[in-house]
This record gives sequence, C-alpha cells and structure tokens, in this order.
Amino acid sequence: MRMSQPVHATVAQQFFNALSGAEIMSGKTPSGTQAHSDHKIRDAGKRFGKHVLAIVAGFIMTIAGLGMGVTIVLLPLGIPVGLVGVLLLSWGLFEWSKTRP
Repeated sequence: MRMSQPVHATVAQQFFNALSGAEIMSGKTPSGTQAHSDHKIRDAGKRFGKHVLAIVAGFIMTIAGLGMGVTIVLLPLGIPVGLVGVLLLSWGLFEWSKTRP
C-alpha cells in the first residue's frame, strides 16, 4: 500500500476486485489453491450442466419418439428418435459415475 493513496481507496479497490473476480482471472490470488479450486468448481459445473441437458433432451426425444411411433406414418422416424432419446437419457443419468476422479 502506497502512502499517497488513501486507505479507503485501496480497500474499495480490493473489494471491487474480489467481486469482479479480477484477482482470480489474473492469477494474483493470495494462495495458489484458490485459482485451482475455482477451475475445479467450473469444470464440475460444466459436467453437471451437460448431464442435465442430456437428461432433458433425452426425455423430450423419448416422448417425441413414442408420439411418432403411435402413428403409422411416422413410425419409421419415431423408432430411431426414441432410441436416440433413450440412449441420451441413460448417458445423462448413468455416465456421471464414470467421469468422477
């Protein structure tokens, strides 16, 4: 802290940096573990989001495949759509246990 700057300016700047994540993005964290744990949290959030998206899309495709399978005209299209939906749904539900470290 320089003597020419008032104390409240540096405290306010540190508070702003903490809120904006500027210290984390620049890698200037007090401890190196903070940036590492933030990457872990972000990666876990990405994996979780992908699996939730796969579950929702798989469920919608399964229902759409069943709906198309009821009609004789769309039966050839409904079977593959339904099967892809079931595979996507099962990947979203059960693949998470294999991706954990």
